[in-house]
Amino acid sequence: MRRHLDALQSTAGEADANVRDLIAQLSDELAGLEQALDPRQSESSPGHAVTREPDGDAEKCPCCTLRSLYAVPGEVRDSQDRDGSQEALFHCWSCGYDTWRPV
Repeated sequence: MRRHLDALQSTAGEADANVRDLIAQLSDELAGLEQALDPRQSESSPGHAVTREPDGDAEKCPCCTLRSLYAVPGEVRDSQDRDGSQEALFHCWSCGYDTWRPV
């Protein structure tokens, strides 16, 4: 995506201002996503940290049945069972399903 946005940016001089603005917004959003997904960022950020990382493979989503369910970095809470354990938020990048699972 970054490569395509850079290619569009190089031709934006010929485009109107609305197109240039949209390209800049998309580029900024992508940079924010890259920063949020950078594992070095989540390790150095204060606050909660996900202690259970996917092994590079996503888990199978119970909603859409695709393997696109990942732990959301930094989203950990105390268990609803009040047993002292913690849960991590998992998000499906395919259908948007969210669920809390034990860490």
